[in-house]
Amino acid sequence: MNQYLQPSQRVEFHLIGEFLHVEACPDVVLIETMRGQYRLKQGAQIRAENLSGKVTVTNLSDKAGAVEIVSGSGSYSPPTEGRAVRVSQMPAVEVSQMPAVQVSQVPAIEVSQMPAVQVSQIPALEVSQMPAVQVSHLPAVEMKAGQVIPVTTVTAERLITNVLTLVDGKAIQASRSARSQVMVKAAKENKGIVLLGSYELEASEKITLPTTAALSFTGVDGDKIQLIEMVK
Repeated sequence: MNQYLQPSQRVEFHLIGEFLHVEACPDVVLIETMRGQYRLKQGAQIRAENLSGKVTVTNLSDKAGAVEIVSGSGSYSPPTEGRAVRVSQMPAVEVSQMPAVQVSQVPAIEVSQMPAVQVSQIPALEVSQMPAVQVSHLPAVEMKAGQVIPVTTVTAERLITNVLTLVDGKAIQASRSARSQVMVKAAKENKGIVLLGSYELEASEKITLPTTAALSFTGVDGDKIQLIEMVK
């Protein structure tokens, strides 16, 4: 098994053999087998006639690092410098589903002091005198014969108010060609609904119409219609 483990991270695999050797680890690892628990450092080894079964390896160090476990049957001698490793028999290693990686703590990142940025001198900004803006002359405006200059005429509007009273169930407001729009309001004291064509006006209801045509009202006798006409 060769796995990079975070602090407190666990990993499981199935062992078939007679020895288990901690080839590498950050500091201390917890080995849990069917025969018991062991706290081992790099170079430590467990030997037994039968170590087969599930093995759990936990990184007990507060540092992350590679954890390498060598296991198998027969005898095992850790390599020394310049000598190859010989294992009499290596069974197939089956690794169960890997648990999710959980990082309990991320070590603080230390940054050495940054040198201060020094600016020796910023030159002063000098702006020379702005020249005066001079206009020598404006060209003469010439009118050609027959040229027409459009002039927009703004005509003020005035308001004309009126109150109609329904008599014999009807009332009429005459047409006015200079009218731009008219606001119609049913008086708040009306007892019924005033009809403007098919449009119904309840008491205090109002409507604005952009029309110059005559307006014909029907309803209950005595009810009133208030009108405000905007006339050019």
